[in-house]
Amino acid sequence: MQAIDPTLASALGVSDSKGALIGAVETDGPAARAGLQPGDIVTGFNGRPIVAPRDLAEAVGAVKPGAAVSIAVLRDGHQQEQRVTLGDQPDSREAKGGPAAAAPATGLGLALAPRGRGTPGGAGPGVVVAEVRPDSVAAAQGMQPGDVILRAGDRAVTRPGDVAEAVTAARRDNRPAIALQIERDGGRAFVALPLRAG
Repeated sequence: MQAIDPTLASALGVSDSKGALIGAVETDGPAARAGLQPGDIVTGFNGRPIVAPRDLAEAVGAVKPGAAVSIAVLRDGHQQEQRVTLGDQPDSREAKGGPAAAAPATGLGLALAPRGRGTPGGAGPGVVVAEVRPDSVAAAQGMQPGDVILRAGDRAVTRPGDVAEAVTAARRDNRPAIALQIERDGGRAFVALPLRAG
């Protein structure tokens, strides 16, 4: 789970920063079986409003494992309800996003490489951040060499060009920022990179 700051909210195309952003879903876990996806924003749990990840952790902790619950999520701008059967020990770690400073950027300041043998994390989906320019918006948002970008905007990333295309599309749509799902040290989170000064 991850908190949503105003920059990340704008990158995700939502009007406010309330809710708990799902950064990753365990394969074959209760959330995956219920159809929850990375990028979903949890806004309610059994009728209780969820404003921040802590609210969701407390709500989940108050329900016995094995109970069926209703979770309200915002996905691609549409509110929907999902039924989830809770597992034994839900993982309620809260991912830490980068600082919300909006730096002027003509580019993101990232050099990307295909993910394969000999790169951090080995072969798999996504692309590896090979370099982060020190004075760039990416550096200001806390991105680091070795981060793996799995999603950019609304698209899965399989090659460096996917990130460039997602940035171009976000700029064309006048988005103030783009959301990148990254993997670092085995954990996943979203980072919002501002696309223009402001």
